[in-house]
Amino acid sequence: MRNLTESDLLIFMSPGRELRLRVDVLRDGIRVSEELAPEGFTPTAFEVSWDLSGEIKQVAHVNIVYAHRYGESIVPRDFEAMLGPWGNDIDLTLEARLGEQIASVPVGQLMITAVPEATDSSGKYRLQGRRIVTGSMLTIRAKSQDERIRRNGFSQVTLKPTKISSWDEIVRLTGMLVARNVPDKSPPQLEYERAQGDRLKQVHALAAHLGGVAVVDAYGVLNIVPDTVGEPVARLEGTILEAPYSVESDDVYNEVIGSFEDEARNPIVVEPARITSGPLAVGGPYGTYSRFYASEFVKTKAAAQSALQKILQQVSKPSFAQKFTAMLDPRMEIGDTWTIVTPNGEEITGLVTAIKWDGDVMEGTLQYQEDVYA
Repeated sequence: MRNLTESDLLIFMSPGRELRLRVDVLRDGIRVSEELAPEGFTPTAFEVSWDLSGEIKQVAHVNIVYAHRYGESIVPRDFEAMLGPWGNDIDLTLEARLGEQIASVPVGQLMITAVPEATDSSGKYRLQGRRIVTGSMLTIRAKSQDERIRRNGFSQVTLKPTKISSWDEIVRLTGMLVARNVPDKSPPQLEYERAQGDRLKQVHALAAHLGGVAVVDAYGVLNIVPDTVGEPVARLEGTILEAPYSVESDDVYNEVIGSFEDEARNPIVVEPARITSGPLAVGGPYGTYSRFYASEFVKTKAAAQSALQKILQQVSKPSFAQKFTAMLDPRMEIGDTWTIVTPNGEEITGLVTAIKWDGDVMEGTLQYQEDVYA
């Protein structure tokens, strides 16, 4: 959760406040837009979204209308263009103004990946034969820094994972600053491939092994968001406009099949763990939905049986989603546990798995689970 002072939170949550997304441009980590625009760019519209289930966790679409002080165009037409999708980042900051008071929170440092639309407005103004541009209008699409990881493929014929630290392996694969915010483990068995996007795929596998999802925060630091519902960090009440309910079965399994080897590399034969009674029974109307599980740390039959039962308990709980639309609250981040109060007064606590800012409102999803009924 983003931490705000009481006064800043009051500004952001006041009905009369005005929101503005400040956009500054970075190249190789150096802020290059301040020389041309000390006040930054002022977008006319923006949409920023985060999703724990997405390959890339944060995406932004920003519309910019800007008049250069010397009448030059900022439409990107070459590799050196300040707003071109060839190595430039945008540093986003959300600002709220209430009268003379201004509060701000960091949103993210994102990689510009595309400029889907850009035009100049020039009229008939010319100076010493040079056309004077009265304004440039651009739509920018940007993604969080995990997009750089995805694009950076494995060039070596073989690249073997280290066997000491999962966190060290994440640093080696990404070259990024990491928070090391969850306990370390020895890396699982991984096989790196010279395939599109495999580096990011392996980072996600390491993060899952550490018990969560790899997410780049607003400061460009990679950390692990635990994929469990914890104690709520805050409460959303009185600002929710809609709260529709949804449920799905894609991640609800009733059978877990193991693949293990003992110290001598011989297969460990063990029966799958199954739900045999109740609405999710393998012989019932739901049918059989199998999940496969392997671990290099399981070396005995007893350990294999215990592991399968533990995994079954984790993956056989129906997953419910509470979607909501509310007044934008900049404190909320994916991976937080929040309690929301719906318009009909129902209280729901769950893991924030998705957020979208669209102007002065936000849409979110809370994920929560219920026990299997026998």
